[in-house]
Amino acid sequence: MADIEAANKKAYEWICKIDKENWASLFLKGRRFNIYTSNACEVSNATLKNAREYLIATLVEHTRQKASESFAKHREASNRWKGPLTSYAIKIIQLASDAGRRMNVSALDSLLFQVSSKLHQDRVDLGEKTCSCRAFQTLGIPCAHAMAAIGFRKADVFDFTEE
Repeated sequence: MADIEAANKKAYEWICKIDKENWASLFLKGRRFNIYTSNACEVSNATLKNAREYLIATLVEHTRQKASESFAKHREASNRWKGPLTSYAIKIIQLASDAGRRMNVSALDSLLFQVSSKLHQDRVDLGEKTCSCRAFQTLGIPCAHAMAAIGFRKADVFDFTEE
């Protein structure tokens, strides 16, 4: 915010008037699961790029057709899932697990841990599903620090992921 204020005072004042949960993941009351609405808008715009000159009825039909194709594609992909999480979530967990193996874990109690890497230390609370890096609670998927703690406890990662 200080950088924005230094660059453009009016932009800073404008942002300050907007509810923080609308522009900062830190204040969001729900979960985004690392998905942001601008990506969906960009996909929609790209899909409709060539259809903008159509008559309205044709544009609506084109949009319906593209949406149906997208739903069918995602339905087929979801039918191939073998476990409780998507392939995207599994990939995040695998990357976090690999990174977590290089970290040192100190148990503070049965669910609270101090996790140290070369650069810094983080505090993981498996009971609350939180980490001081904030990735665990933002994604709903354990971060590398949480994976280190989960591995230390020899616990099941699926017990610590959001449904």
